[in-house]
Amino acid sequence: MKKTKTETMMDFTSSDFASEMAKLGLPTSPSSLTKTNSKLAELPKSDTGGSATSPFWVMVTMTIITIVISFLPLVNNLTHPFQIFATFMHEISHAIATVITGGSIASHSLTVRWDGSGEVGHLGGWDFIVGSAGYVGSTLFGCLMMLLAKSRKLAKPVLTAAGLLVLGFTLVYGATFGTYVMGIVAAASLFAVVGLASKRAAYYFLSFMSVQTVLNAVYDIKVLFGPHIGDSDAEILAKIYPIAPFIWSTAWLLISTGMLAFVLINYYKMFKNAPQPKI
Repeated sequence: MKKTKTETMMDFTSSDFASEMAKLGLPTSPSSLTKTNSKLAELPKSDTGGSATSPFWVMVTMTIITIVISFLPLVNNLTHPFQIFATFMHEISHAIATVITGGSIASHSLTVRWDGSGEVGHLGGWDFIVGSAGYVGSTLFGCLMMLLAKSRKLAKPVLTAAGLLVLGFTLVYGATFGTYVMGIVAAASLFAVVGLASKRAAYYFLSFMSVQTVLNAVYDIKVLFGPHIGDSDAEILAKIYPIAPFIWSTAWLLISTGMLAFVLINYYKMFKNAPQPKI
């Protein structure tokens, strides 16, 4: 059995979902493919609450808040649960990659610790994909949430899906009592936001969580370049393939920053092409 490590209900109709996908610039039918480029950055004012709460400025604000908080030790502790969520996404990415490449997830092998580290055991699968999936996959999850956060109506469904994902993997593959506690609490917290918060509040929460997930994932890759405890994913792959750990880390960092850049450019295009109020 091999292990990979980390360092550090909403009900909606298919027509509603198709409508929201169209607002995000994603084609919903063959005939809409030609219209995608022109509508990629367009979002109705009614969905974002006006220019003051446009997705672009909401994401900019959440990014600034996240960066400022990172420099405030006491306040930064309040956002630690988002790091735990990022760790769950990291290990779940390893697990999904294992299954996709023909392997299987070892029984009760998912471990997530309060310090942000974790591991999941796997049998078989393509080591190159499985080992790389942790950091790249958690960044991908964050970027997808950032893209979906452009629509307020999709906030609660996305939060519900994230909660179900964490809860499902925790209950099926959890290895320790701490993992069960953190996984169940994380899922319950997301469900609470879905059930108790307004659409606007859930929208802001998803925006903040998506930024936290992406930046935590990228920061965790940066940690690999310095001293750390235990074998990292890069070091595990270096023992299998004749490629130095820093090369693996650099490749993952470039891929992750590339995905983040794509999302940011997409948001900028949306802001640039959005109708501006007349003065």
